[in-house]
Amino acid sequence: MSDHKVMSIVLVNEMTEQRTLIVEPWAEEVPFPHGERIRVVSEGIQKSDLEIEIGETAIVVYGCSGCDLKIIANDEIIWRSYENLR
Repeated sequence: MSDHKVMSIVLVNEMTEQRTLIVEPWAEEVPFPHGERIRVVSEGIQKSDLEIEIGETAIVVYGCSGCDLKIIANDEIIWRSYENLR
């Protein structure tokens, strides 16, 4: 049996203006245009729960530091946590 865990959530910017998606704990800012759908996927062997905070101009997504977090728009990965590690 695998201990691999996956969580996925779809966010839609229904506001009339662009918002910013802030990805923590990486402090990455991703533009989130009006009308766009973004899927956030967290994968890992640890608990992969996502926490979301929605503000007026930004949405903050908190992923676990040991997970592989992906931001997907238009079926394309636009940000991935492990590619941003230094």
